[in-house]
Amino acid sequence: MTTTSWASGVSGAFNDPTKWTAGVPAAGDTALITATGTYTVISPQFNQVGTLEMAKDATLTINNASSLKVTSGTGSGALAGTINVDGADLDFGTDATPTTFNNTGAIDLQTAPLGGGVLQIAGTVTLAGKGKINLSGGASILSDGNPATLTNGSTSSGNTISGAGTIGDANLSFVNAAKGIIDADAAGNIFIDAKQFTNSGLIEAGNSGSLIFYKSITQASTGKVVAGVGTIMNVDANIVGGSITVDKTAQLLSDGGALESQTKPIANAGEIGNSGAIFIITSAIKNTSTGMLTAIDGLVDISGRVTKGTALIEGAAELEFEAPSSANVGWVSNGGVLFLLDPTQFTGTVETLPSGDAIDLGNIAFAHAKIVSYTKGVLTVTDTSSGVTDKIKIAGGGTFTPSAGINGSTEITDPPANPASVPHTNTNLLAQSMASFGASSGIAGSGTGNLAQNHSSSDFLAANSHHG
Repeated sequence: MTTTSWASGVSGAFNDPTKWTAGVPAAGDTALITATGTYTVISPQFNQVGTLEMAKDATLTINNASSLKVTSGTGSGALAGTINVDGADLDFGTDATPTTFNNTGAIDLQTAPLGGGVLQIAGTVTLAGKGKINLSGGASILSDGNPATLTNGSTSSGNTISGAGTIGDANLSFVNAAKGIIDADAAGNIFIDAKQFTNSGLIEAGNSGSLIFYKSITQASTGKVVAGVGTIMNVDANIVGGSITVDKTAQLLSDGGALESQTKPIANAGEIGNSGAIFIITSAIKNTSTGMLTAIDGLVDISGRVTKGTALIEGAAELEFEAPSSANVGWVSNGGVLFLLDPTQFTGTVETLPSGDAIDLGNIAFAHAKIVSYTKGVLTVTDTSSGVTDKIKIAGGGTFTPSAGINGSTEITDPPANPASVPHTNTNLLAQSMASFGASSGIAGSGTGNLAQNHSSSDFLAANSHHG
């Protein structure tokens, strides 16, 4: 194997042998683009080397739908300069041996009309060095078609992946290490679509960017998911463990996913909600005064404690609090339902019930005798058979009438419900969600609604833009 160096600090073509001290590097060779000066090396065709090192002021441009394959990492050196991957591929690693790339500079991935803009991973690769990978124009980080693993950062040295593009495919497992950062900080989306995704570091949506999880992620105790100025969309996927933070004006939306087993309450100063599908949240939620929960047409089922903030039920939506909640509840709906598994633990205030909406009291059977009264803003419902009494604060008064809810519970409406005009078509979603998560509430639905179809990320943003 040969070690060959870029001869001087002037620009030129990678495949020009006169620019190298020992000829153009080939497969297995060590290529040192470390000459002093500010210059650009252009690689417009297919090349392969073993080890690659770069100086801080050096630029390597790979273009013309070509590729550069680096199989043996950076050795004792680093990628300290800038690598522009413009409509081309940059391949890291080999199936035979784990490799480490000490990236202290920047790797810019940009697609072209014919594609490209791909960082392709073979075998087991680690990115360290506190450098940055910038995704733009639909760029992506993918496997080479075989099982591969990419570790972003380490316990001592980070690496940042930012911009807008795709991370992962059916063969790539992704590990965001303790110092690793993924930041959707550009207009557009970072799509998380890895075969397996584990996070011990930081995943955030900053500025106007969005994160879309098409595959579930598992977080270590140090793992953090943060919706900053942007939006995190959890699409048909789960976020398990670690911590979740939603900052003011930010959104965390779901189209069939779940938030599970967070190590501390989810901190919400923005909006957490669904968009026409089931959203299961098993963790506690700690809202600030601006924190909002939204249920839109589908079901939001929260089994953790909810403190402060507000909740909004929109359309034929269902919102269930299984644990204590002090969130105030409002309505923009017709046919919406607030499910209180144990109303004695609900301390929030409910806005005046619009026609067609209902509060379902899960601890009082409709078959039992009841006393319903409303005095000084408090609705009182007493089950004379079991002795259970629920007191719900409702602003604005009304004429409250009990009727049969799902599974024989008591449902309160105002004015009295007309069964023919209030179908509550999504009540089966509650039963489906409880069954899928092994819940023991004993609630079984009898409605005729179906799971919402998948939507694109633009659908979600449009559907929630009015929450501001």
